[in-house]
Amino acid sequence: MIEFSGFIATVLPIALSPGTSFILAMSNVSKVGFKGIWPVVIGSGIGISIHSMLAGVGVSTLLNHHPFIFRLLQLMGILFLTYLGVKLIFASYIKKDAQKALQQDVIGIRSALTLNLVNVRAIILYMTVIPLFAGASIGNFLILSTIHVGILSAWLALIAMLLIKLQDKLQLHQVSRVINALGGFTLCVIALNLLLDMNRL
Repeated sequence: MIEFSGFIATVLPIALSPGTSFILAMSNVSKVGFKGIWPVVIGSGIGISIHSMLAGVGVSTLLNHHPFIFRLLQLMGILFLTYLGVKLIFASYIKKDAQKALQQDVIGIRSALTLNLVNVRAIILYMTVIPLFAGASIGNFLILSTIHVGILSAWLALIAMLLIKLQDKLQLHQVSRVINALGGFTLCVIALNLLLDMNRL
């Protein structure tokens, strides 16, 4: 039986914290408006569902017994985070005329999915915490991952609408530059912290 209240109380602060999905979605919104959240929502949603299914069929046991595979996933995630962070920082320094040419250069479904699949926080969450609320049924894992994606989607949509209202009062180009610079810097810091944590283990 699913323990919904415990799951929601656990996943809510995780979904609402400004992680990589949040940063990528807001960067997209600053470039192309509200529709920019959808590639991130879809890619992250697929990634969360895959984590859920893998945890449900017992891949967590495999990763626990083969730490090398887990460390390899961590390293892939760190490299991808660094790449996206540098890309966002670079985009923040492009001149206004060149920025217009890059307005359609948004983070796509594939990038959001890749980042989610190697996201250590998501892997650990679905390997260790979600089984406490889902029990042994893979169907329960999928139900909980659907709730997780719903919470994340609603949060990103709300923040995107607030950002769009803010853009009406400020210059779009300046808002986009600030979001890209802060987002890129944050992704690089997250990657560095993950790398340091890896080396401590």
